[in-house]
Amino acid sequence: MAVPVGKENLRVTLAWDDCAGIDGLYTATNFSASKLCNDLDLYLISPSGKFYFPWRIDPLPIEKIDLSGNAVPWSSDTFGIERIKESDMPKAKRYCRKNDAVRDECFDHLNNVEVVDVDNPEQGTWQVVVRGTAVREGKVNGDAQLVSIVSDFTLTESSCQIMHPYKAQNHLECEYALGDNLEAFVTFDEKTFVGGGDTITLSDDSGKILGKYAGNALAGKRIRMKSSKLKVELEIDNDSSQGYGFEIRRIEKVPFSIAPLFLPAIKSRRR
Repeated sequence: MAVPVGKENLRVTLAWDDCAGIDGLYTATNFSASKLCNDLDLYLISPSGKFYFPWRIDPLPIEKIDLSGNAVPWSSDTFGIERIKESDMPKAKRYCRKNDAVRDECFDHLNNVEVVDVDNPEQGTWQVVVRGTAVREGKVNGDAQLVSIVSDFTLTESSCQIMHPYKAQNHLECEYALGDNLEAFVTFDEKTFVGGGDTITLSDDSGKILGKYAGNALAGKRIRMKSSKLKVELEIDNDSSQGYGFEIRRIEKVPFSIAPLFLPAIKSRRR
């Protein structure tokens, strides 16, 4: 999506109806565990390569219910349909502010509505990324669900639409903005892997090829480069051998001087 200059807020929301879970699997002792069958994660990538993550909200407290589901002796409240007070509801919080790394603790694994807010978003093209931490395959018993994404700004199709594992196709291309006059260190996820005959090619903003990788050669690899963007191309030979694909785990950027790093020392001696 393209964000114009001077905007004060950016909000993107992801929502889906999850499929039916297993009845009786969760009790008062493990109520805070994730009950999602399809667990999706939303995050944004800014034009300069920063990651932005969703709000998280903790479950409601259950201090008034014992393990049998009855009211505790000192409570006068009736149960069945519980009365939830505003003071009972925890406040939403961000576990991760904007940063240059994708970490699991940054995501919400409890709720099927996720919201990412950005104050004073930078101008340019933003990427909306949805990844599946747990996704049920096929349409057995209604497991497959529609997903909705809404945004303050118009969403457009991205050429970077990689699935994990990726599907048989001819070519997939993704570009990542790294900024000007910066030295970037890009780390690929440990799960990065392509099937036999498939390759991942990295190139800079001039089109210069930085490397071509097969198998798991890029897994966990940290690439150092001086370029305003990184292009990642996945070439697929359309056979039955596919892998996880690629995922960038971290982008670090450090300013570098465009002046020479070392100047010759000139000494003079008076005679």
